[in-house]
Amino acid sequence: MLLAWIILLFVTICALRDFKKTFIIWMPFQMLFNAQVALKYSSPAMSLNLGVALILFCIYFFKYKNKSKICHNDRFILGTAVIAYSISYLLSFIVSIAPISGGINAVIKFFLMTFGLMYIFQKLITTKEDIRLFVKASIVVVFLIVGLAIFESIFKDNPILNYVYNNSPHDESTMGRMWYIPPSIRGTMAMRFGMVRAYSFFGIPIEFGCACAFFFFLLMLLYKNNFFKDLNINKKLLQISIILSFIGVFLANSKTAYVGILFLVFGLFGIKQILNIKVILPLLIGIFVFFYFFPEYILNFTSLFDEDVAIEGGGSTVAGREIQFAVALRMFEMNPIFGNGPGSIDVLRQIGSNSDILGAESSWMQILPERGIIGAIAYIIFYLSIFKHCIVYIPVRIIGGLLLGLFVMETATGVISAVYFMPVIIVIYKSYKFKYLNYAYRNNNNPQTY
Repeated sequence: MLLAWIILLFVTICALRDFKKTFIIWMPFQMLFNAQVALKYSSPAMSLNLGVALILFCIYFFKYKNKSKICHNDRFILGTAVIAYSISYLLSFIVSIAPISGGINAVIKFFLMTFGLMYIFQKLITTKEDIRLFVKASIVVVFLIVGLAIFESIFKDNPILNYVYNNSPHDESTMGRMWYIPPSIRGTMAMRFGMVRAYSFFGIPIEFGCACAFFFFLLMLLYKNNFFKDLNINKKLLQISIILSFIGVFLANSKTAYVGILFLVFGLFGIKQILNIKVILPLLIGIFVFFYFFPEYILNFTSLFDEDVAIEGGGSTVAGREIQFAVALRMFEMNPIFGNGPGSIDVLRQIGSNSDILGAESSWMQILPERGIIGAIAYIIFYLSIFKHCIVYIPVRIIGGLLLGLFVMETATGVISAVYFMPVIIVIYKSYKFKYLNYAYRNNNNPQTY
């Protein structure tokens, strides 16, 4: 796709001129390009986001890493997780039943996007101006992704993804990159219970819903704790962005995002704050008005408990998930310690009834068959590494609620790209750290550098 190469060239030039600003702005803006926007489609394929990540990674280590504008004394949040995952993948590759060439590309992409980019991002966030830049870029992205989703829901069409679809190949090599099919070909938009399942710029509605949930958490936290005042962020603009990101969760029409945001909200607010009449009354009025105009939408929630309703809506069912987990358990039992190797699910899916695992829509269905108990331990260490590092500055309820919401979403739908949540965690961590250090400095209590 020519557009992808133009964007890559533009980002590269910007990074060479001002690496720090370019990198910070790119972190939220990369959500505007799903995997179908690619530099190369034939094997080994390379999406635009992966290509930009490689360029930024190389510029940082060959030109920028010794600059004074980075934080040299802040231990990486995912430092322990990097070691755990490296051991897990190495052991799984040794005993893998799948061709190593098939899994190595996915592993390289995972490490680069999850650890490489986040390591650099944490190093680059050294001042409140850096946080302000990221938040402003995020607000722009919220307006774009939710604005497109609103258009999609009203007009039942998506001109952006139509362009992507019509200007990229569609064969086995691109399967799973983007699930959107233009209504001119499909005949209609993806619907559930009378409402469009908005894709926005994303490859699948679930990703859009999860992205909006994490944006909501970040922006609401900045608003609730008055961080936006220190960052000089316009209050009205922030309020509109919070509302839009919350609306985006519902426009995605994804049960994963609904369940996840419940835990995120309880991470932001205590029970007494939520039950406050000033919160409950407008919330109930908003819910009443919404369901008055979209009465079928409530079936999204009843489908969580009613098998027949879930089947009618075309979503996952309890019985379906039980079958998937049974298949995943059989695969896991083949090599419970180290797993069958990265990419082995695709190989095993071709054997007998193993095809019933479908898309393996749970982090546990993906990890246990491929990386076994060692992989599961690494996965838990990932969460513990974030929690242990962040509670030094972030209140336990906030980081605990965020991680619990993430854990629930991943358990429900599969491992979520770190691009959606790690920048949020790093920015929140840095915001609280800066606040603590400024307080310590004002009180002459062992002032430190950022």
